[in-house]
Amino acid sequence: MGTRIGIVSWMVWASLVAHSLPIRAATDQRIGEDLSKMSLQEPLDITVVTAARPGQENGDSPRSISVITAEDNFVEPITLDETMPNPPGDLDLRWSTEYSKRDAEQTLITPRFQLFYGITSNLGAEVGIGGLYRKEDSSHYGLGDISFSLKRILLRHGPVWPALVLGLEVERPGAETENNATRTKAEIKPFIAVLKNWSHFTVQGNVGWSRNVGSNEGERRNEFTSGVAVAIPVGNGKVHLVAELNRMTESRFSAAPGFKLHFGRSRFFAIAAPLGLNGDTAKWGLVTQFQLGF
Repeated sequence: MGTRIGIVSWMVWASLVAHSLPIRAATDQRIGEDLSKMSLQEPLDITVVTAARPGQENGDSPRSISVITAEDNFVEPITLDETMPNPPGDLDLRWSTEYSKRDAEQTLITPRFQLFYGITSNLGAEVGIGGLYRKEDSSHYGLGDISFSLKRILLRHGPVWPALVLGLEVERPGAETENNATRTKAEIKPFIAVLKNWSHFTVQGNVGWSRNVGSNEGERRNEFTSGVAVAIPVGNGKVHLVAELNRMTESRFSAAPGFKLHFGRSRFFAIAAPLGLNGDTAKWGLVTQFQLGF
C-alpha cells in the first residue's frame, strides 16, 4: 500500500513539473520580448529569486542582474571630447600623449591625465590636467590645460532616436610663452552631442561654443566648434576603426583616422593621427591613449 501511494505521489509531482515547464518557458519568452521592446529611460536593476527545489528548505538567495543599456556600448572618439557620462559609481583613469607639428613649431602634451566619474544615472563629471612642451625658436615646458566638465543625458538612446547629451566645460589654457604665461585666463565651453549606436557602428556629432574670458584685445572671444566621429568594429569587436573630423576653431580643421583596442569594459588602448586640413592647423600629429576602469 505504501509503495502504491509513493508511486502515485511521484506521478502527480512529475505531471505538475511537466505542465509547468511550457508555462515558464512562455513566460520567459514574453519577458524577453518585452525587455527588447522597452526604451530604457533609466538603467534597470532586476532581482531574481528562485523557488526551492525538491530537497531544499529555502530557495536560492536573491541575485541582482544589471541590464546593459545601449549607452554602455558606445565607442567614444579619440581626438574629439568624450561626451557620454559614465554609469553611476564608475571611475575611469586615462593617460594620453598628444604630439603635433606645424612648420617649425612642435607641441607635445604629456603626460595628460583625465578622470571620468558617473555621479548619477544621467550625470557625469570629468577632470583633466597635463604638462605642455613647446618648441619653436626656443623650448619651454609648463603646465598644460586644466579642465573640469559636467555632462548630462537629456534623452536616452532608443530604437530609432539617438542619445542626446548636454555638457559644460571650464578650461584654463596651458602656458603659451617661455615664461609660462597664457593669453587667455579661461574658456567656457557649453556643448551638445548626439550619439547613435547601431549593431555595426557608432556615430557621434558634437556642436559647441567657446567663450574666452580675460583674453587680450585682438583675440577672438567667441568660437564655434563641431565634430563628427564614426567607429566600426573589426573581427570579434575588440578592435574598432575610428574616423573623426574636428573643427577646433573657425580656422582650424583636422581629420583623424585611428583605432581602439579594448581589453574589457572601460579598458582600452587607442592611437589616432590627426591631419591638418588647412594652413592654420598642425600638418600632422599623433595621439595615444590608455585607459583603466575601476
